[in-house]
Amino acid sequence: MTHPAPLRLLPFIVLLGLTACGYPSGPGSINLVDGSYQGSATLVTAGPTCPAGQFGIIEIGDCVLDYGYVPGLIFEAAVKPDGTLHDEEGKSVLDGKLDGDHLAFTITTPDCKSAYDASYIWNHS
Repeated sequence: MTHPAPLRLLPFIVLLGLTACGYPSGPGSINLVDGSYQGSATLVTAGPTCPAGQFGIIEIGDCVLDYGYVPGLIFEAAVKPDGTLHDEEGKSVLDGKLDGDHLAFTITTPDCKSAYDASYIWNHS
């Protein structure tokens, strides 16, 4: 039995999606993006609703940094092939760069600016 063309292409589409950020992934890869990054957040500009600086874990999965800054403000920044990250949520912006095992980004809102600096510690794949 033959499958219609869309079903025959499904495995290739899935594989394309797994490598869409442009980085190698899976066992034996040298430059993995997905994983946990450990580091600190520093409050650069403070308003009344800004989160305090802290130390913790930041995760990237499926080449996307999902980060809840404050309740109701969640960023989903895709890691582009050149390592840059960018997401805008209304008047709030996340901009950053993943370079090797180092992740650095800033979050700027109308009242706050936070800088994040983290290093790769563990791969989830």
